[in-house]
Amino acid sequence: MEQALEIRDGYGQTESTCMICNLPGSKIRFGSMGKPTFIYDMMIADADGNELPVHETGQIAVRMHPERFRGIFKSYIGDEEKQKEVFKHGLYYTGDKAYKDEDGYYWFVGRDDDVIKSSDYRIGPFEIESVLLEIDEVLESAVVGSPHPIKGQEVKAFVVLVPVWMATKNSRIKFSIIAENIWRLIKFQGFLNLLLNFLKRSAVK
Repeated sequence: MEQALEIRDGYGQTESTCMICNLPGSKIRFGSMGKPTFIYDMMIADADGNELPVHETGQIAVRMHPERFRGIFKSYIGDEEKQKEVFKHGLYYTGDKAYKDEDGYYWFVGRDDDVIKSSDYRIGPFEIESVLLEIDEVLESAVVGSPHPIKGQEVKAFVVLVPVWMATKNSRIKFSIIAENIWRLIKFQGFLNLLLNFLKRSAVK
């Protein structure tokens, strides 16, 4: 008899230890990174150092209290510009985007610099990928920006279907409906590229 394993997500960086996690004994919310560990005084911040309301996406940041241990590295050697970029407003900016819910759980959105700029909209690939992965027939998804002469970039989503699901006429109709729903959600026009055989190699990320 197989025993189910409970997976506990967490979040950390090279510049820190594990900052956010689902500790043993805590209630897991699937898809959430969990809550900040006892070392870190964390918040979701805007570019000016203000704490954002719940469910609003911003940068994961750590309040840098000078009088206590903070669990954050000291400096980037020989890179003062990077140092100024991440340490400001009394905070350490991780460069990662997330939001916090009303119970203090953190939900990862993506890298702050990993955005697709289309018609003046800033679109996070991770958010669209997450929507696609909620569809039962989708096994994997990857979202990228495709060059466009007017919009700058247009969103292209590559999907891998579960093996038992064939690309029938009905499946293509369903994906058209999915695409329309995504367009309404993020207020832009894009397109989905349905790939039935998406070969992955170890050299390709």
